[in-house]
Amino acid sequence: MHWPLLYNKDEKEGVYRMAQSAKVEDKKLEAIAKAIQNLEFGEVHITIQDGVIVQINRLEKQRFPQKK
Repeated sequence: MHWPLLYNKDEKEGVYRMAQSAKVEDKKLEAIAKAIQNLEFGEVHITIQDGVIVQINRLEKQRFPQKK
């Protein structure tokens, strides 16, 4: 049986690129979630260049109770 071609070559490559891009974005979102996870006090900085996440920094602070 011959199946009709659903996408031309350029459309297939576009769909492939979108899927690859989605995988990269998923990895970045997972990295952000991991940076936030179990962070009681601190900061998560996300560096964006030209609309693309290029770096994630996590700064964790430890606070100790003060005796009064």
